[in-house]
Amino acid sequence: MCKARLRIVLFGLIALFASYVLHAQSNNDSIAEIELKEVSVTALRQRIALERVPAALSISSLSSDYEGAQRSLQEYLYQVPGLIALNSSNYAQDLRISIRGFGARAAFGIRGIKLVIDNIPETTPDGQGQLDNLPLDLIETIAVLRGPSSLRYGNASGGVISIDTREDLTADRHRLTTRIGAFGQTQFTYTSALQLNKGGLLLHLSHQDIEGYRVHSRTQTSLANLKYVRRFSKASKWVIQANYTDSPMADDPGAINLEDFNADPFQARSQNVAFGAGESIRHYKVGGSLNHRSAAHELTTYGFFSGRNFEGFLPFADGGAVVLDRFYSGQGSSLRWSFSKKVKVKHDLMVGYDWAYQRDHRRRYENLSGSRGALSLDQDEGFVSLGSYLLYELKTNRLLLQGGLRFDRNKLELEDFFSADGVDHSDAINLSAMSPQMGFSFQLNPELSVFVNGSKAYETPALSELITPPYSTSGFNQDLGVQETEMLELGVKRHASYSNWEVVLFTGKTINDIVPYELADYPGRSFYRNAGQTKRSGVEFAYQRQFNRFNLDLVYAYLDLRLAEDSEPEVANRHLPGVPWQSGSLRLAYQASESIRLNYQRVRRGALYADDENLNRVEGFWLDHISLQKKWTLTSLSLAATMGVQNIENVRYADNIRINAFGSRYYELGLPRQVYIGINMSL
Repeated sequence: MCKARLRIVLFGLIALFASYVLHAQSNNDSIAEIELKEVSVTALRQRIALERVPAALSISSLSSDYEGAQRSLQEYLYQVPGLIALNSSNYAQDLRISIRGFGARAAFGIRGIKLVIDNIPETTPDGQGQLDNLPLDLIETIAVLRGPSSLRYGNASGGVISIDTREDLTADRHRLTTRIGAFGQTQFTYTSALQLNKGGLLLHLSHQDIEGYRVHSRTQTSLANLKYVRRFSKASKWVIQANYTDSPMADDPGAINLEDFNADPFQARSQNVAFGAGESIRHYKVGGSLNHRSAAHELTTYGFFSGRNFEGFLPFADGGAVVLDRFYSGQGSSLRWSFSKKVKVKHDLMVGYDWAYQRDHRRRYENLSGSRGALSLDQDEGFVSLGSYLLYELKTNRLLLQGGLRFDRNKLELEDFFSADGVDHSDAINLSAMSPQMGFSFQLNPELSVFVNGSKAYETPALSELITPPYSTSGFNQDLGVQETEMLELGVKRHASYSNWEVVLFTGKTINDIVPYELADYPGRSFYRNAGQTKRSGVEFAYQRQFNRFNLDLVYAYLDLRLAEDSEPEVANRHLPGVPWQSGSLRLAYQASESIRLNYQRVRRGALYADDENLNRVEGFWLDHISLQKKWTLTSLSLAATMGVQNIENVRYADNIRINAFGSRYYELGLPRQVYIGINMSL
């Protein structure tokens, strides 16, 4: 039996063993009714018992003494079934995340998935997201809603990633962390928490420098994060936060074809080096949120404003130097009423709205080998959205019924300032959408529940995808339409004292899937088109088990995402590119003693295709990671030392796949074997 098949059999045996344990435990269930404790689920914008959520939801809590290398958010997301994170090491392109295929089209950054940090949207109104301003060292909880969520978040909500950062406000505390890894990785972070009257203040500073394992792949990033929490009473909480990011360098080595990848995967594309491909950014954000809760009411409101100054160089001359000054802001509120006519029946009604504004001032210049030449484009692009929603919930001891409706109106504008061509390309588009959703869950017993959920979602093209139609100098691409999705989910969940598991099946369709492509005249620059109808179905499995000294965490997903049979003949019934149809992860954490912890993780990414026609198949692979942490306590000083190895077997694989790239330049090398060490000191 070959090595690859042996691994697959081993993975299957582990899953079979987990199923046997689950079955044995289920025989001991009683059907007594119990009162489940409600908690605030940020991703759902509601308070609800996790066991009764009628949706596919994954929640992870992280220790302040994190054992990973902290190169990217990818390390935190392996245990979410159906979620694929690519491109963890090309910081000029940013991490690319897809959930059930939503977001797979992104040429850079995150599309189609809503990012929320501390209750405030991080995704821009037009659906673009980036994580270069996220302080990884502060992450406390990650909640992932794996399915269409436009009812709650409007545009570009094929899934939701909601992150809560640490407050650490129970006592005054100072923490210094240093990490050093292969390929020139150095990271320093400092965190200070000060307890104040009825609240506290947290300051976080970090700097990371990575030389990179490919030619022309260096990056530098510095972050400053400030968070102030004020508790007026047990019912009221006010949070103010500010963030500043400075990344003066993020080189882009580019993608190469398979022949060059096999010959030397560490090389950069020669055109990327010649044109100085890469980016620099400065980003700031200030926001606040207020939550007040009484027995019968709950009021939540937020507001923020953010700015981003971007300068990038693309690997071609005409318009290859880009300067973008972005400003975006938003404000939203929701009010929830709880009432009941009968003791065992409870009704919740929530109404809310979200308003957001985005303005991009975009200029393009000739790229003169990494410096700016003549101006070729100068325009303002605007995106204003207003969404209002209503959610209703009925709860009994066993049954929970949820339903709601949202209406969004989006206005897109383009104002052309470039007069040298003698043509005014100013333009405007209005896009509206209605997003209904309904679901219910039923408690079969105190630990076991089933749920059904049906939803509809939409996604507008981002401003960067709409501007500059193929073979045109400026203006909106009027041929690029809105992507719409309908999906049905069926799931079974079990939450017990020492084990949890979940199985979710989903099916649905997407009309006008937005996919990227390149042109021979602009190699390295992405354009976008609608691919017709896509059928989406799959199964997701997650299992967690706590033993005496170790924890087991196992996830697996099978995704069947195909372009419909009535699409163009060359792509009909083909797999959606950029998404593997199988993925999974096994994580074992062994607590040898109170001070020693060992972690092992095995990750599987199955095969995928790099183009719409499925002519270029990218084979799957397995990765193994391990880390060991030792802690010491010396009076008031706490020390933790970590040593880890990523990609133990030094597997050669393509991490970033550039979909439909011209010249078959699909491949970027993933992280080779990396040894790293970290020291954490707390006072």
